[in-house]
Amino acid sequence: MKCNKLLSITSIALSSTLILASGDAAAMDDAQAKQLATQAYQGNATALQQLQQDAIKGGVNAEFWYGLLYVYGQGVPQDFTQAVTWFRKAAEQGNAIAQYSLGLRYDDGQGVPQNYAQAAAWYRKAADQGFANAQNNLGLLYNNGQGVAQDYAQAAFWYRKAADQGNAASQYGLGLLCYNGQGVPQDFSQAVTWFRKAADQDYAIAQNNLGVMYGKGQSVIQNNIIAYALYNLSASQDHSQNNPSLSNRDYFVSKMTEAEIESGQALTRKMIANGVTKAINEYLGIKNLNTSR
Repeated sequence: MKCNKLLSITSIALSSTLILASGDAAAMDDAQAKQLATQAYQGNATALQQLQQDAIKGGVNAEFWYGLLYVYGQGVPQDFTQAVTWFRKAAEQGNAIAQYSLGLRYDDGQGVPQNYAQAAAWYRKAADQGFANAQNNLGLLYNNGQGVAQDYAQAAFWYRKAADQGNAASQYGLGLLCYNGQGVPQDFSQAVTWFRKAADQDYAIAQNNLGVMYGKGQSVIQNNIIAYALYNLSASQDHSQNNPSLSNRDYFVSKMTEAEIESGQALTRKMIANGVTKAINEYLGIKNLNTSR
């Protein structure tokens, strides 16, 4: 699944460590640009002017943050074309988040004509700098054969890089490749590992898929109550038609007693409170579950 949202003005600080400093010694650093962007986002006209001035001078950090304001339409009118202009300026200076953001605009066709090849090119630049969202999205393009030749091995390669950084979408994607044996040898144990990691991050479709594996007993103990609880959890977070957890849950209900259903509902509540892995471990009476199982 694509990471298709830019990080918000107020939540991007963790990723900002990947932003390269401008070669212009007079340009503001990322912390300064972020602070001004946050203030501009909140309606501070003076902060907006200062950020704009540094962006016009070629300050790479200001260019990115100024472009991000155009995405959200805060302090400036929402304008994806302007966002692309400023992202491109920063991206061409090697700014990883701007490269990812520009790739996302090409991927979605916002501010530029949709062009998967261009999306892949910009994602790759950011991915090569270790930016997890870009690695995930590049993996997805290889998975789907969009803008690049379909190549499941390359998809697995990029998913793994992002998954190792904790990217839930890539953990799910890598788990699915392991389950299907696409680009990697089929390995249900590895599929469980990666689905579990994503499920612990509230990734609904991974919770569903982990439920499938408990329902079938694939590299885990077959257990209808755990499967039901996972389907129930997934359904509570994602009501879209693309999520099969509702129909999967209903199927298991027909096979379970009232007591088992009540146990499954209780387990769902524990998953919400304590996380999927911990709740399952406690249910099975296992203190240290090997995450490769």
